[in-house]
Amino acid sequence: MSYSDPLAFHQSRPTMVLPRPPVADIAHAVRCREPTSSQITWLRRGLGQPGGKLPLFDLVGRRIGGSVVKCCVKAGWAEPWFNNPLKPEWEVCRLTDVGRAVAADDSDPGLVGSESELGSEP
Repeated sequence: MSYSDPLAFHQSRPTMVLPRPPVADIAHAVRCREPTSSQITWLRRGLGQPGGKLPLFDLVGRRIGGSVVKCCVKAGWAEPWFNNPLKPEWEVCRLTDVGRAVAADDSDPGLVGSESELGSEP
């Protein structure tokens, strides 16, 4: 190795490559900063339920979208409650204290989303 060649030194040193998070994880984190209308609608449905249980299905009978559930859990508005022995892939969640505050906040009347937004993604 010759020090007269400036690239030789850099090429001989091992470089540390840090893994980048998947783009989907970055986009997911950005989306979860403020509740969307569909998230608030879902959280509000848990206010009147025993223990703050959040529904698995919307009012029309469609399953609540996975992104709604994941964002709310990641933001701390909901928490996994127990595993469903009949359908282990269905995550049963309940409201947290922060989630109750978010759901009960009536400062923005435009956040009452339609139930169609809660359905699972195609």
